[in-house]
Amino acid sequence: MHQRRIKILLCIIIAFFSILTFRLGYIQIIEGSKYSGISDKRRIKRRPLGALRGKIMDSNGVVLATNKHKFDVSIQYGDALYFDQKSGDALFPRLAKMKIHKKNSLKECKECHEEQEELFNRLLYTLEIDRQALLQKCSKIVKRVEKIKKGVSERNKKDIRVLEEISLHPIARDVDFKNVAKIEMFKDEFPNIFVEAKPYRWYPNKSMGAHIIGYTSELDRQAWKGYGFKDSPVDCNLPAAFSNTQKAANMAISSMCEAIDNKRTGIGNLFSMGYSGYVWAGKTGVEAHYNMPLLGNPGERFEEITCESSEIDRIIIERPSRVGENVFLTIDSSIQLLAETALGTQTGSIVVMNPWNGDVIAMASNPRFDPNTFNADFAEIIKDKRKPLLNRPAQSSLPPGSTFKIVTAIAALSEGAITPDTMLECYGWGGGLKKRFRCSSRRGHGMINVENALRHSCNVFFFKAAKKLGAGKLHKWSLKFGFGQRSGIDIPYERKGLLPKPKSVFETMNIAIGQGDLLASPLQITRMVGIVANGGRNIRPRLLKEIKNCSGDIIMKAEPEISAGMDIPQDVINVVKHGLIKVVSNGTARKVGIGKYKAAGKTGTAQTRKDNVNHAWFTGFAPYDAPEYCFTVLVERTPLHAAEATAYALRTILAGLFPVTQ
Repeated sequence: MHQRRIKILLCIIIAFFSILTFRLGYIQIIEGSKYSGISDKRRIKRRPLGALRGKIMDSNGVVLATNKHKFDVSIQYGDALYFDQKSGDALFPRLAKMKIHKKNSLKECKECHEEQEELFNRLLYTLEIDRQALLQKCSKIVKRVEKIKKGVSERNKKDIRVLEEISLHPIARDVDFKNVAKIEMFKDEFPNIFVEAKPYRWYPNKSMGAHIIGYTSELDRQAWKGYGFKDSPVDCNLPAAFSNTQKAANMAISSMCEAIDNKRTGIGNLFSMGYSGYVWAGKTGVEAHYNMPLLGNPGERFEEITCESSEIDRIIIERPSRVGENVFLTIDSSIQLLAETALGTQTGSIVVMNPWNGDVIAMASNPRFDPNTFNADFAEIIKDKRKPLLNRPAQSSLPPGSTFKIVTAIAALSEGAITPDTMLECYGWGGGLKKRFRCSSRRGHGMINVENALRHSCNVFFFKAAKKLGAGKLHKWSLKFGFGQRSGIDIPYERKGLLPKPKSVFETMNIAIGQGDLLASPLQITRMVGIVANGGRNIRPRLLKEIKNCSGDIIMKAEPEISAGMDIPQDVINVVKHGLIKVVSNGTARKVGIGKYKAAGKTGTAQTRKDNVNHAWFTGFAPYDAPEYCFTVLVERTPLHAAEATAYALRTILAGLFPVTQ
């Protein structure tokens, strides 16, 4: 009984495997060509999904940089090949060998490709492009693809169909929306024509704040060498506090992508991750410094496509892209516009900063450029001798002139080289020194103390104070104030200026009045006067206010960075403040007209190698009894002295900062 059951079960198993073997044999042998054809006609294609860059906004939420879309029209390689060959005298050798072309060698090409001929004419009419331009574009596509195909086929010693033959190729970029709409509305009349919307960066305020915001450009493979995309883009090149916060927020995405990211660390693989094609990265300004959070995370989609038509049959799986974070700046766009307007046509810069937390309210530079038309204007921009690409507040390194006397005064008072009551005699030049060490007044100022020396900008007083102080101590205090060092503001390519160590008495005296080899930027001078305004704290200037995600949640809030070690006695600060108040009330800036704003500050006329060509400075803070802002105005290469050259800009800026002041 049991043996019979075993025999029946064995027969069933044998029958099952016989049927399975027969079916497999039938599929592979009898219908093998059929399924092979299906396999050849279908491919799995990986399509990168680009991520939109985050927006850049000012402190009040005014958009400074955002995204718009432009449209590209692409065709299949077969159509590009026909468009190219129809205008030539002879076929490619590869095509000429084909049976169909041998058989119909006397037949006109367009008779075999009637639909493609009509498509060609429709594209010319709809896209409103020149016939020759379209043919040249197709010719470039064909030459590139045929070169790739020839190389691959020669290496494999047989004819190989390359990926480029089934890919789409753009024939028109930046197509007007009305023309794109025609193609989409009458899709049946444009078979195998594809429209792709691609984002680009748009700056609504044109040249306003161009040096702060910066600009973007499309990356090529070479440019990727400077980027490390092994981890999520938002985790790279950011302050530690932000990185930790963002990593926690990205756990869901990281768990999905970790396996892929760990395997793809090479430059070539980065392109396969989605950072390919239309990826725009910051090159200067905030766009560059905060490129990683702005960039976002690209996604990817795996599609099953029909090779013949390149049409998507189905989507297998999709990892969506994530839009970049929105960066909010400390800049007030209304004050920024006011500062740029105040400069007018003068070459120079204006910096307005909060002395208590380092927030940069405005940072104007002139001349400027429009980042929207940067590529088109580039040839003209680089020929401009005024250097419109130079971010003057952070990159101009010029002699600071008498504004540096603030440092000399604080150093001499703090080290005990002089006291507030020390009287030094000025009779127009440096007494026993070379005649080039002259005072601002040919007649001299007589016996004068430090407050009045600041008020009248007396060179001789500071010559003598520097001699008493000594080169080493003056250099030490100059370093404390940040000269010869970058301020650390969050934009790239800041220059540190030049702080030479004096090797003689003459060099010491020259540096004491802001001349000689000493060079500084307007940003460094603003930080210097900010130390006086806030009572002796060295604050790092900053542009970042906060970073928010697309949902509006704050993922990073910038905190002020205060450097320790200034150790300036409060009575020294008070003496210098009183001197700067006198500069505006009845000193070198008395005619500027900013006394009503309770402003205090220091003028500086730095000489150049050319006669009657100066760099005119004014740096100060207001109100002097409770400082809210510190500011610096620089007009480069002017025949005027400091007070005259900067007067209009100062009045304009302070009127904007304190509009209710009478």
